[in-house]
Amino acid sequence: MLVASRDRMLVNPASNLKIVTAAAAVELLGPDARLATELWADGTTLYVRGEGDPALLARHLFELLDRASIEVPLSAVDRVVADASAFADDGTPAGYPDADSGDAYLAPVSALSLQFNTVELVPHPGGLAARPVSTAVRIDDRSHVGDGEPRIFVGEDPVGTRILVTGSRRPTARLRARIVDAPRFVAGAIAHMIAQRTGGPPPRVEIGTVPVEARRVATHLSPPLASLAAASLKYSNNFTAEQILRVLGRAHTGQPGTTASGAAAVVQWWRAIGGNPRELVLENGSGLSHATRITTRAIADVLARIADPASPSHALLPSLAVAGWDGTLRHRMPHLEGRIRGKTGTLAGVSALSGIAAGPSGRRAAFSIVQNGVDDIDRARREQDAYVQCLVTHLSAPDGRDAW
Repeated sequence: MLVASRDRMLVNPASNLKIVTAAAAVELLGPDARLATELWADGTTLYVRGEGDPALLARHLFELLDRASIEVPLSAVDRVVADASAFADDGTPAGYPDADSGDAYLAPVSALSLQFNTVELVPHPGGLAARPVSTAVRIDDRSHVGDGEPRIFVGEDPVGTRILVTGSRRPTARLRARIVDAPRFVAGAIAHMIAQRTGGPPPRVEIGTVPVEARRVATHLSPPLASLAAASLKYSNNFTAEQILRVLGRAHTGQPGTTASGAAAVVQWWRAIGGNPRELVLENGSGLSHATRITTRAIADVLARIADPASPSHALLPSLAVAGWDGTLRHRMPHLEGRIRGKTGTLAGVSALSGIAAGPSGRRAAFSIVQNGVDDIDRARREQDAYVQCLVTHLSAPDGRDAW
């Protein structure tokens, strides 16, 4: 321990909580764990079932349909059924604002998800169009071209998700909005792809589970868990962290994953590695919460595990942002020449920076700075950067070589 101040005090860590969520998942599930998205067929029905892959993209669905078409005549498919039963509490995570805002960072979680459960709204003759296209998304464009700012609202719709756009928007602006019903969104994307391939009408979309008599016709595996965590740590993606928490909950209980079961798994892991359970209060997995609490000592202890080559968490080291290079630290501390890997955190009244500093000889130190009651975020960040500079100076003067 080099220095500590109020390191046992419970504070709101904002997105620094993602460090703990990712480390627990990698240590409990393994850094190479992968999540499957499968297509199953039974008669003229095609089922799509997910395990919570947060990185599934539209091109992966195209590839799944390519493989499925070898065994299933797509022109005969009249129904696409979404099976998201691997999670029990799909929707907006606990702690998130209860609002109809279409902000992408509020995307819902689901065992069956696509494109981070968001769509891009692109200019189209007559208005806006959603990408990827899904029969379960309806755009209500009431905006007009101008110099102002658009407002986006989302809500439930008979087809799945309704996205309302009002206000003004630039003619070439590309907007992004969250969807509401993730399983229907995925099934609707598949239905649209089938219609494109066959030239016929899209199959209807339903919610259900894969029956025992169905046969599996295609499987897509996610990247390894340690790689998935990069979106959560390097770029602070809330959706990825919340998906990982529910995956962990499912593995922990053998039941459909929930926020509560995932949080219980994290706390149990924390106890198992010698942590004080009073130092960790979880409401969700991303830190987008006003109830989550942790100590800076606990965050630093987890980061010390990530810095340790003998720890399973060490696989997360490349997923932390590098100061002056990438992620949420790409514009901070460029003069430190990549000697800081870390995670930022920002909420109303909260600013945080935690990570691992390295000297030119390779000597490393974990650190955690969490400030609550902040009324000037820029000033808080300057203070954090100054502290980190002092830490790097202590470890030894830079010699121009990359410590990583």
